[in-house]
Amino acid sequence: MCQAARLGPVRLRAYGTYNVRIVQPEVLLQELVSTDGLFQVDEVSDHIRNMIMTAFTSSIGAAQVPLFDLASRYQEISNTIRQNVQADVQRFGLDLTQLLIENISLPPEVEAALDKRASIGVLGNMQQYTQYQVANPIEQSAQNPSGGNSFLELGVGLAMAQQVTNALNPNAAQSQQPLAAAPQPATSPAAAPPPPPQPQWYLSRDGQTFGPFPVNQLLQQGLTAQTYVWRSGMNGWQFANAVPELAVLLPPSPPPAP
Repeated sequence: MCQAARLGPVRLRAYGTYNVRIVQPEVLLQELVSTDGLFQVDEVSDHIRNMIMTAFTSSIGAAQVPLFDLASRYQEISNTIRQNVQADVQRFGLDLTQLLIENISLPPEVEAALDKRASIGVLGNMQQYTQYQVANPIEQSAQNPSGGNSFLELGVGLAMAQQVTNALNPNAAQSQQPLAAAPQPATSPAAAPPPPPQPQWYLSRDGQTFGPFPVNQLLQQGLTAQTYVWRSGMNGWQFANAVPELAVLLPPSPPPAP
């Protein structure tokens, strides 16, 4: 457990290697083997590892090295730990010839949080990043071999990008408002307003999307009561007979057979 300045208490894990050499066999036999009838190398390794772990914890706490500077001081920390452990190892007739710290890491959850924090710092301009995130699915949809309504997805994507841009930059949204038309002379007749735009409809048949079509062309395109339809403003695809403005175009269904 280590106290980091900007993160608070975190757990550290260290990995490394060490080399040990027997310099006094008789001391090793007296101090470690003694009367043990089955003495193996693993028992020496475990004992030395425990001493290294204790020295590592004490060295990190005493050095007070910032967490993000540990990687640049592996060699210094390795030498310090080796010097601290050397006296204890020599009591057993051994010599710790080398000790190397290969990696000091954090738990996976903490590393993931740090990566996310670094990603936010790298992004910088959040407006450009949001526009990129909106445009990226459009490009992936265009490369989708399973088919799809590319025109519909393109229109929805551009509309979302425009809304996000307006939300992030209100001044730009105001600047895009059309200017008022210049006043006409009093003698010129008033022009009739243009007719409202007709909604454009899309049809789905056999897994393919067709359109857009104006409402007066839907019957020519094979519109039936069980045809899936969609237009801007709808939450999703619906049967034509479930849409009131299209149901009036369909021929009445016959009553059930007697």
